[in-house]
Amino acid sequence: MVILLKIAATVAFLFGVIFLYLPGGFGILHFNRGRSKAVARGVSVLWVAFMLVHLLAIYRTWFSADSVYAWLVALFLGQVVFFTTVARDVSTT
Repeated sequence: MVILLKIAATVAFLFGVIFLYLPGGFGILHFNRGRSKAVARGVSVLWVAFMLVHLLAIYRTWFSADSVYAWLVALFLGQVVFFTTVARDVSTT
């Protein structure tokens, strides 16, 4: 049962990375328009770091005794905050 939970969590984390990359990328693009270069770079760096944290969560899920649920909840809340504050406009135009 533990292996099945880890596989499901890995799929959820990978989906989070894909969701962060595609619509999140458009959200970052729209957010950075009209902002100063420093703010745009800072937000872009945080966006990439957030994607890397998802990959870290996959690693920690399989190779440590961390709670899978804690990672899932933390990253889900991070996604909610990211998409309600920075990446609100995810249109392609």
